Amino acid sequence: MARYHFSESFLNGGEDIRASEDSPLRFFVELIVAAREALVFFVLLVPLAVILQILYGGIHLSAWNYEFPTATEELLWKLACIFIAAACPVMTIIASFFIYTIYRTDTFRCHGCILALFMVFGFFLFVFLLLAVFAARMYIVIESFISLRSVPIGVYWTPSWIQMIPHI
Repeated sequence: MARYHFSESFLNGGEDIRASEDSPLRFFVELIVAAREALVFFVLLVPLAVILQILYGGIHLSAWNYEFPTATEELLWKLACIFIAAACPVMTIIASFFIYTIYRTDTFRCHGCILALFMVFGFFLFVFLLLAVFAARMYIVIESFISLRSVPIGVYWTPSWIQMIPHI
């Protein structure tokens, strides 16, 4: 069984990693190599993802002055929309840091321990933000249906112009 030294692989740039088939860290080695190859897609697709996420939060934030059944639901709606729009750029910065660090492994030579701590903290922050964005998006969808329980009376009025269209 080949020995695998995590710090040596990063110090050597990740190029001469000789983890055997039975090494438990082989998956992570392959993940780092794949992350280096995915850098092109990251640069092209991330701006689109950030823009779409901000638009999703912004469109739902347009209901700022709408009537909600309770003040708590209105506050949660606003906070969820703002969080969705703001979390994606923060997640992009964290992911960019990961990609840059993996791509430029020579940065580990100077500040290995500090950088590793930042990467662990950044990973947990990224996962927390990802789960929180998912929860906020779910809240918006669920609240859209829950708030139908108390809609304004104007929802039930028939517009006068609809009677001019022939019905079969």
